[in-house]
Amino acid sequence: MVHMGWTNEAEAGLLPEIIRANDPRPAAEQIQTRYQHGGGYRPFGGSSWELRKSPEGDLALLYPGDPPLKEVSRLILRNSQEVCVLFEFGFVAILGRQGTLAVLRMD
Repeated sequence: MVHMGWTNEAEAGLLPEIIRANDPRPAAEQIQTRYQHGGGYRPFGGSSWELRKSPEGDLALLYPGDPPLKEVSRLILRNSQEVCVLFEFGFVAILGRQGTLAVLRMD
C-alpha cells in the first residue's frame, strides 16, 4: 500500500514539507536536511517507547508513566520501507521495516 501524502494533512502542520513521500531518502535524512530550525534529526535515546495498535488500525505511542499519545496523521514511505506517524503534542515516530522505532519531537 502506497500513500502519496499524509493521511491527515490538515493536522500535519509543516511535516508534509519536511518528510515527503516522493523523496527517495530515508525520513531521518529528510528531517536532517529540512528541519534545521528544530535542530535536525534528534531522536530520543533509549528503548522505552512502544506502540500499541487499536482494532481500527490507529496507533498510540506509549512511554512508561505517561498517558498514551493518539495518532494524528501517518505517511508511508518507499513502498512501506518506513512509516512516519505524527502523534499528539508534536511527537513523531519513524518505524522501519525491520521493526526499528525512532521517536522525536518536532514542534
